[in-house]
Amino acid sequence: MGDELLPETQPIETVKTSEIRGESPGSRTYILRVVVENPTDEDIELRLTGVSLRDESSLDSVSTSGAIAAGETGEVTGAWDLPTDSMPVAVDAVLRRGGEDVVARSVTLKRPPIRG
Repeated sequence: MGDELLPETQPIETVKTSEIRGESPGSRTYILRVVVENPTDEDIELRLTGVSLRDESSLDSVSTSGAIAAGETGEVTGAWDLPTDSMPVAVDAVLRRGGEDVVARSVTLKRPPIRG
């Protein structure tokens, strides 16, 4: 945690939470919360569009920060129900500025802790 999600971009996207929550391997949820600071002069939006798993499968779901005005801070939280014994290895992130996608890529994740 504390790592920047897309370090090559002007907004600062800091990972605040990256963990797996659940009581058993068959009932777990991966949670990723990112705080987004917008130092640019345009509205931006960060979307988390899915995660890739260790077994090379993926889970799609869109979570968005909504529009973050210039000089403001927002956040986005993604949550994915994980199949039994799976582990997330990457998140798909899309940064939008002025209504256009400016960066869309898969970002490698550090192994998240498991919280019971």
